[in-house]
Amino acid sequence: MLGGETRVSRRIKLITENYVLPDAVGVVLSGGIRVIGDRFNTEVAVFGAHADGDGECCLPVVNFSYSFGR
Repeated sequence: MLGGETRVSRRIKLITENYVLPDAVGVVLSGGIRVIGDRFNTEVAVFGAHADGDGECCLPVVNFSYSFGR
């Protein structure tokens, strides 16, 4: 797995997560943005796969997270 993120403003990050699949000889690639709130975060991303010359694009992904407690 190789991933990273960089903050572009106080509440916005660019994110990526990429996986190498050794048995399938392929990769899964993703990229998106994370919107950061005080307690509520949202991620909007796109996943794609590439294996042995076949490429599949694109699956949208939306994640929500809420921080309970203090």
